[in-house]
Amino acid sequence: MELETFQSPRLISKATTSTSSRKRNKTDESSEISEVLKSAKKKMDEKEKKHPFDIYGEYIAAELRSVKDDQAVTQAKYHINNILYELKWDNIIHMDIKRHLLIHHQHQIMSKKLK
Repeated sequence: MELETFQSPRLISKATTSTSSRKRNKTDESSEISEVLKSAKKKMDEKEKKHPFDIYGEYIAAELRSVKDDQAVTQAKYHINNILYELKWDNIIHMDIKRHLLIHHQHQIMSKKLK
């Protein structure tokens, strides 16, 4: 004669719930891990795409932060700004000269055609 085993519906329900909860938790963990990996990859890609000027700007900022004398930092910023101003001004002057030379050259060509 065989003995029948009897399992309470409660135990079966708990076992099923426990299994599905574990599966849900694993899915949630996988989703979280996936999101973290995507976020990390995005950050790495952004760093790779940084323009060299941005990197240099961060370097200058770090150097200025390391100087403890406020007056020295102010002087450094003043000189940096002057260098940038001169660079822009020289660029404007060169563009102006090129424009004048081009206009002069065009006038010469036009006057030769008229003769």
